[in-house]
Amino acid sequence: MRPNFEACGQEFIKGSKDVYSHYVYSGAVHGVLESADASLITVEGCRALCGTGTAYYPWKDSSNSITTWVLPIIGLLVQAPFESNQAWRTMLLLARWVGSPIAVLSYILWNIKVTGKCALMVDMATKYDEYPASDSDFAIMRDSLYILAIMNQYSVSPGIPPVEAERLLRLVLFSNLLPLPASPNDPSSLVKRRTELASNLREDRKKGVVPVFVSFLWFVFTLGLSIDLAFTDIGTNQTAHNLAIGFLMGWLPILVLASTVDRNLVSADAIRTKLNRLIYDVRCALLDPEILSTYMHDTRTTPEDFSWMHTLGDMELFPKDLFHDFGGQGRSHWHYGVAHPLLAGIESKFMAEYGRDWLSQGYAARLAIVVGSRNINGLKMFDARMIWQILAYQYYAAHGVYLTWGIATGLSLLVMSTGLAYIVFEYCTQSHLSTENYDRALTGLKHTRWFKKHTLFIRLIPDVIINGGKLAWHKIRRGKSRRGRRSLVWAATCKKNPQVIEARKEQGLHMQGTEAQWKDVFFGGKHKSTGGLTSSNDRSLNTPDQVPSMRHDRADLEKG
Repeated sequence: MRPNFEACGQEFIKGSKDVYSHYVYSGAVHGVLESADASLITVEGCRALCGTGTAYYPWKDSSNSITTWVLPIIGLLVQAPFESNQAWRTMLLLARWVGSPIAVLSYILWNIKVTGKCALMVDMATKYDEYPASDSDFAIMRDSLYILAIMNQYSVSPGIPPVEAERLLRLVLFSNLLPLPASPNDPSSLVKRRTELASNLREDRKKGVVPVFVSFLWFVFTLGLSIDLAFTDIGTNQTAHNLAIGFLMGWLPILVLASTVDRNLVSADAIRTKLNRLIYDVRCALLDPEILSTYMHDTRTTPEDFSWMHTLGDMELFPKDLFHDFGGQGRSHWHYGVAHPLLAGIESKFMAEYGRDWLSQGYAARLAIVVGSRNINGLKMFDARMIWQILAYQYYAAHGVYLTWGIATGLSLLVMSTGLAYIVFEYCTQSHLSTENYDRALTGLKHTRWFKKHTLFIRLIPDVIINGGKLAWHKIRRGKSRRGRRSLVWAATCKKNPQVIEARKEQGLHMQGTEAQWKDVFFGGKHKSTGGLTSSNDRSLNTPDQVPSMRHDRADLEKG
């Protein structure tokens, strides 16, 4: 028989004194009822007076919860970026999302941050009011960084040498002079291939972000109704449970939104095939003696500069496909992608110094990206800035219910609104990188720059804190650590007198020439090693015979 809690409650309170005294709870009370003058019954008394059956909510209340929460949640779930014809992998993904949503969200936010870094580099490549044509170096760099952002969501095949893989990817993405086997006499064939691939990726981009945002607004509206009902009819189980369901599932819309913004590919396997094909063609070009000889002649390099290539011909050590699986959205443990190791070096060694309009430095910029900082760990790079990813795991009103529910509501809404604001911000400021139409992409970049310029004051406080901390650490280390920021920071104006430019002007370096001539510009300075580069004060850079090679010792590279 189903219990009637109202009837047995009346029997307990208004019944005989023996029943009341026998079943009344006289122990300590904690929580919202701690200061309440309430008559509490023991579990034994509840079973004796009310029975041990199950009391169900009326259908009116149950249907209200279904229409309020269950259906909107299902509507959000079906819009998640699942893989087509991959039922088993979809079930595993759902299990991971439900079992460890915070860990999954940390992976997604990390990838969004890396994509945002690519978009920031594109934004800062030119002057604030400069929007180059679609055949410019700016457009080429935009394509390269977009392809790198897509690559970041794929896992590298196990066992591939990380250093060689990193150097190969730099050539694949940023070299403009390497001809491919299909067009050995066309030095721009790699650029054309990247342009075509970037165009295909943008055409295949999933364009379902806005409907997910609309669904999220319905979720927020439903949550607002539940909050209003809960605080209007405070104390009842039905309203409390509805509010609790909303807070319990508050992470879900943020996760679906973030994953939709993060993964914008229609077919992960098809994209992986295209990426691997491009990488393999570049690999074949490097293994072709004639093409490599032509490339070394054009870039004034030597065989020693490509001594790392001995593993490219070993199919067991270096398989044909560099990327073997889609690892985004928490599909793979500890997945952080290939983009950060490539970006971190060029950012700290070059872009952070030049700031806005860094691409105007021509060959120095291109060389800094192709050569990088010679990270000895290759793709297996740890950055302290990744630590956050790991760390990521009336009667009633008079007695504290309003306060407790209010704090819980405030905290939940703060987390939800902060997550939504971050995702919307990143989506809007990154969209120019993936927009298919180039003119519309430039329009979006113009709006992004306007927005960032007029909200710059919001970022002043964290910038002051970070710069102050860097300066304090620089003094503690007595000048042994880097004084400025390693990261590229958005700015509306160009740096008038960057230290790097001034130092190289004092050395009398020429600000024009071939790609090989810019090696001293990027790795300039006095070199102690006889195998390293020399200052342009010691040799002229005007003749091909006197152009230095790319040989550097590790100490010189780290000083770069």
